[in-house]
Amino acid sequence: MEKAEKQIIDWREKVSSDQDFYLNSLKGREKLSNMARSEEESIRERITRNPPRTKEIIWFSRYCSECTNFTEGRGKSIRCNKYKARLVKPLHGRPVWNEVTNARGDKELLVKEIDWNERWVKVREGEEEKAIAEINSGRPYNCFEHI
Repeated sequence: MEKAEKQIIDWREKVSSDQDFYLNSLKGREKLSNMARSEEESIRERITRNPPRTKEIIWFSRYCSECTNFTEGRGKSIRCNKYKARLVKPLHGRPVWNEVTNARGDKELLVKEIDWNERWVKVREGEEEKAIAEINSGRPYNCFEHI
């Protein structure tokens, strides 16, 4: 990854040191276009080589706890064994932010992960139960198998 970052910095330094050539001549604009294209290809290749991990999440329905595929784990973890997914109650999921510096040196906030045990909004008593009752328009999911 360092090599790719160094390559990106190198072409930007080249352009900034000789802007007249890269911006005002046909050959310079062509070189600039090729450098930008190779950077894009490099980034795309790195992203596809190591795709980010994803976790399967399903909103918890009022029928889930009566399903044969339902399991309650340690702590607050509840799961659907059929889809091997975590069941999450509505209004839960607080983002954990990470401050990073982009290629131009600007600070950006990116979501590092999501804490599914925390609520993202404060709600009145009973609002969460109402939201759970309305999941999937109040009907059980297709995977529902009664005990």
